[in-house]
Amino acid sequence: MPILILFAAEAVITGLIYARLPDIKAAGELSNAAFGFVLVGVPIGNIMGFMLAPLTIGFFGLTTVSWIAVAVLGVVSLGLGFATTVPTLLAAFALLGLCLSHTEVSQNSMAGHVERTSGRRVMSRCHGGWSVGSIIGLLCGGILSQAMVPVAVQSAGAAVIGIATAILLSRILPHVPRRAQAAKVARLSIRDRVPAVALLLLCLLPLGTLALEGIVRDWGAIFLRDDLGAAPFASTLLFVTVSTSMAAVRLSGDAILEWLGERVVVGGSILCASAGLLIVASAQSLVVALIGAAVTGVGVAVVYPVALSIAARRSDRPERDVATMSFICFVTLMASPTAVGFLSETTGLRITFAAFALLSLLALLLLRVTGRRNDGNG
Repeated sequence: MPILILFAAEAVITGLIYARLPDIKAAGELSNAAFGFVLVGVPIGNIMGFMLAPLTIGFFGLTTVSWIAVAVLGVVSLGLGFATTVPTLLAAFALLGLCLSHTEVSQNSMAGHVERTSGRRVMSRCHGGWSVGSIIGLLCGGILSQAMVPVAVQSAGAAVIGIATAILLSRILPHVPRRAQAAKVARLSIRDRVPAVALLLLCLLPLGTLALEGIVRDWGAIFLRDDLGAAPFASTLLFVTVSTSMAAVRLSGDAILEWLGERVVVGGSILCASAGLLIVASAQSLVVALIGAAVTGVGVAVVYPVALSIAARRSDRPERDVATMSFICFVTLMASPTAVGFLSETTGLRITFAAFALLSLLALLLLRVTGRRNDGNG
């Protein structure tokens, strides 16, 4: 399915970047607080990008933006290969956030379009394709890090991957007419553009698990390397393990949701994600940390795809609702690692991990608000 390639390609490039975060941090000789500061660039870029993405899609069309964003993501990764100072890294991460917001809105809107036109669930499967792509990117990045291949060389390869994949996607992605997209955006009044309270409450549901995913992705390798003394390749295995368990659950997630219902699956997932990160925080060996990572991956796998599916079907303006959901959730995904950087300066990564794991359980309170109306097969 072409849309799976869209999700997987974005994940491969992103995985290549995040596998090298310890090397980027080391090249700049940055402390945890300084590295947390440069990571602020990602949510800054996200804020700008999520404001622009609906307008970009309305003007150029969903299909066009979907494949162009993949090419631009590959090119933007070049900046991280050459940046070594705090200002240049901050700028590079901001550009990354700007691009990631466009890929996030476009690919999830495309998945929502396929669900509406086909009448069947595909969102979890698409995010499963993202997880598979993430595993590939992380493993390749870990191997290149172990071989001491410069980040700049790897970034050039990521740019080639992005451009080549975009050329392929431009030929095979489902076509969503640009004129219909633009007309829909133009018809929205100011009142229509303000998210409903129900949508905002729905957006809060996956925030806890997304925060845990962001923490493991950005700080997992650093935790294994600094706290457990893991080698460069081994230090990438934490997020690889999370991504592997996420992929396994997501690829079968649509069937699981049909069987158990959204409310049961989301509640169990939140508990599982919190327990997994607590295991990681208390781990004294690589094996235990990887077990915790696997449990965390199972927990974070389907909460966000479920929330996106609900957002896409809740009104006659799915693109707006998906963009709102993506904006709030993606900023959380990117901002939580920054908070970890500052907090860990005084408490250490273990205590910080545990604190976020416990805070994520607050999402269970939202199930009574958002779960009843949206439970079932949709």
